[in-house]
Amino acid sequence: MREKWVAADQGEGRGWCGRGEARRALAALFALGLGIRALGGCSDSDDGGGADADAIGSEGARGAASFAVIANEQGCPVAEGPFGLEGAPLPASLAKSCVVEGDVHIIGTPSSTPDDTWLAPLLNVRRITGSLIIEGTGVVQLVALGRLREIDGDVILQGNHSLATAKGLAALERIGHDLVVLDNGTLKALHTAALKQIAHGLVIRHNPALESLAGLDRIEVVSEAVRIVDNAALVDLSGLESLRDAGTQGLVVAENLRLANVTALAALQKSGVMLEIRANPDLGTVSGLQQLRQATVLRIADNAGLLGVDGFSKLDQTQRIEITGNIKLEAVQGMSGVQKPTRLEIRGNKVLAKLAAFGGATEAAEVAILDNDTLGQVAFAKLARIGKLELHGNKVLGSMAGFFPTKYVDVLSICDNPQLQQHKIDTFLSQLYKPPLQVDDCQSP
Repeated sequence: MREKWVAADQGEGRGWCGRGEARRALAALFALGLGIRALGGCSDSDDGGGADADAIGSEGARGAASFAVIANEQGCPVAEGPFGLEGAPLPASLAKSCVVEGDVHIIGTPSSTPDDTWLAPLLNVRRITGSLIIEGTGVVQLVALGRLREIDGDVILQGNHSLATAKGLAALERIGHDLVVLDNGTLKALHTAALKQIAHGLVIRHNPALESLAGLDRIEVVSEAVRIVDNAALVDLSGLESLRDAGTQGLVVAENLRLANVTALAALQKSGVMLEIRANPDLGTVSGLQQLRQATVLRIADNAGLLGVDGFSKLDQTQRIEITGNIKLEAVQGMSGVQKPTRLEIRGNKVLAKLAAFGGATEAAEVAILDNDTLGQVAFAKLARIGKLELHGNKVLGSMAGFFPTKYVDVLSICDNPQLQQHKIDTFLSQLYKPPLQVDDCQSP
């Protein structure tokens, strides 16, 4: 039988005082700039669902001292929250309940209590209708949460300096909004084996000991974004093998110092606004994303150890492809499904010798091949029409033969390619069906 809430005044106004601030911080985490804001702190401007700071403070005192236990039609006690406001401990009588209505915030437990004593009142809780925030604590484990199956809001694990694993959440099946795992210095693994739904977004950021994403194995779709950023011990993305859709904002994998491959993304089909693979210095190849169909922007940038890019054979719904600043990149191949991008940018790849990708592209609004010091071979098999073609600073590029299918160029900008002689450029111009509207030799100020 469906649960029937019998408590009065169940509006959003009873939420944790920092809930509005947390929402803004989460939005910043999902932004393409990857900004980070602290989740803690409350002010008169915080939008706690319409309650002012004084009202929230009194709510916390009431929640900590004398919360209401209400029975639903199934006979499951419901504790009317929120709980843990202002860092107050959870009341022991909360253990009578299996449902908590509202947010639960565990913040700043003493380092002298490096266990889950403060979590013990949640031992029988199966569902939290708000968010669970465990922040700045000394807890080592989360075993007191072992019966928790559903959280309607966010799960935020932030700044817990002794937490080694989230295995205590092994029964958790559904998160109704975001999962954020941020700044947990000793966290090595998640082990959330039952988790099969994260409805909104996933952020795993700055957990320097994190070795594995195991526990996310059943997640197939999120609606907003996935961010895997600055996890120094993470060597691969094992745990994301089922991910098919990374949400409207897409997937960012960045600044993971030991990340060696991204082959676990083999099932990924959609990545919204962005698929960005950036600044992972040990990443040797970008391959294995053969199922990817859609990413408005594909950005592979500043991966210091990257040797090759290949694959992406089904990628046919994209606008921009940027492969930039990968200083050891030798070859770019594949991406044969790309047909009409708005911009192809290959820039600052110092040892790139061969560009033999985009074999299916028939037209592009912009093609920019810039500052690739050793690029000698470019091949576009079908590229007939280019809005703007830029060839700048490619020190050994001596031929335009790779552009032989091209018949229309609106704007041509060629400069600082010392091996590309003028008669080669003139030969290219002679094959066009009509002269470019503009030719820029980069001599004008």
